[in-house]
Amino acid sequence: MATIEEEAAKRMALAKKLNPWMAIDYLESVVEMQAAEIAALKSRIAELERELTSWPIEYEDDVSEKLFLEPV
Repeated sequence: MATIEEEAAKRMALAKKLNPWMAIDYLESVVEMQAAEIAALKSRIAELERELTSWPIEYEDDVSEKLFLEPV
């Protein structure tokens, strides 16, 4: 069974052979999809960063003792 990359390479070779413009359209659509995914990831990262900055920071003197002494 062929991997996704192998199958995509076969289809791309066939598209180039039959209709180069179809291959160009395909590659442009792949680039657009990847750009949209990157934009969505950047948006999610920014959202998480905003959420992190709004969390209160509370420090205790020695958390390690508390972790090991209190029953779970």
